[in-house]
Amino acid sequence: MAKTKLLLTGFEPFAKVRRNPSWEGLAAIPVLPEGVERLCLPVDWRAADDAIRNALDEFKPDAVISFGVHSGGESGGRGYQTFYPETQAFNVDAASIADNGGDLRKGVLIDPDLPHTHARQGNGIAELDAALRAAGHESEISQDAGRYLCNHAYYRVLEARDSGESPIKMAAFVHVPPNRDMHPQGLADDAYPLAYQTLIDTYLGLLGAPSGGVLR
Repeated sequence: MAKTKLLLTGFEPFAKVRRNPSWEGLAAIPVLPEGVERLCLPVDWRAADDAIRNALDEFKPDAVISFGVHSGGESGGRGYQTFYPETQAFNVDAASIADNGGDLRKGVLIDPDLPHTHARQGNGIAELDAALRAAGHESEISQDAGRYLCNHAYYRVLEARDSGESPIKMAAFVHVPPNRDMHPQGLADDAYPLAYQTLIDTYLGLLGAPSGGVLR
């Protein structure tokens, strides 16, 4: 039987985010379950596309969980310790800040053949939300992943899933809370790996694969 493969992605620092917990929390997990890989994505529209494409081509995951950080109250009043599993990604890049390469996008279609309102839906969002809550984390399902690199990367992964040319069966995106470098009410550093392990175990369970449980 083929081994189940799960890809986890987070992002490098950007703008005022000097330490990005979406990646640091993944990097802090000491041992990942067999068949699980992690990747740090650049905060750059074009480079992120290349990194995602290369990872999907080389690793050929059955599922992907992507992570990005929200800024709490500055992100539409989001909770400073709340995780937000995202239901969907939209076909447009429209940001208030440039990427790390200086590219500021205002209404650029990700897929030029589809309208900006076109959305692709994630998998297992309710299950991820329930698992976070059961593990004692604050969580709330979100319908809007923004229009920056988080939405862009999520759309690209969902696009690959929907293309039929990738083995991806499931994909999800989770916005994680700011750390305490970003805001004094943010999440403690040691909470991220525990939350991520919960999400990994949940997705592996949905895929019918054994979980890791390495931090329990």
